[in-house]
Amino acid sequence: MNIDDIKSVLNVSAGPSLRCNYLVTVCPPFLLKLPEFLGGQYGGAAVSFVGARQVSILALNASLPGRVISTTPHRMYGTVREMPYGVLYAPMQITFLCTNSMLERTLFNIWQENIMNHKSYYMNYYNDYVGSIVIQKMSDSKDVGSLAGEVVSTYVLEEAYPKIIAEQELSYGSKNEYMTLTVEFSYARWRNTLSDLETFAKAAASVALDNIVG
Repeated sequence: MNIDDIKSVLNVSAGPSLRCNYLVTVCPPFLLKLPEFLGGQYGGAAVSFVGARQVSILALNASLPGRVISTTPHRMYGTVREMPYGVLYAPMQITFLCTNSMLERTLFNIWQENIMNHKSYYMNYYNDYVGSIVIQKMSDSKDVGSLAGEVVSTYVLEEAYPKIIAEQELSYGSKNEYMTLTVEFSYARWRNTLSDLETFAKAAASVALDNIVG
């Protein structure tokens, strides 16, 4: 492999991908009911903005989700093989920048209150408190006529809910530091809605076939 081959691959693929171009959308299951949860003190429009847009815009970091195939050792004629039997999804941590109103934390506090009533300790029905997290990787290319800013791939975390709201440290010595909020989400599974996945697979298969024939 020489440097020209690497350059060729990068040129065809619009260069290496940057980690800073992404969009996170948090979708609580009760978004449209937030005004009644808050007693109407912020108004429906303001709360909807916080839930659907502000929290998503202020997501400082996130990750594209991973997946682990669970395996168990299986011996066959003296050889031990790791045989798959299930799948595991690691929790997702997302860190949000906090505004002075602290409505970001209020949103997730309400979401957790919707999971369990902290006065009666009764758990709500699962389908009533799970929502979704949408993570989109955006195109990085800056060339004229390129797909810059367009969605390259979308990952949807299904049946998600905030399992952990991390503590937020307060300090007189942190005058010039912004507050952030880290939330850990549990979810059942993720799905990739990459629209070009099938086209990409066909193109890759075609290239592989050409190489074999050639």
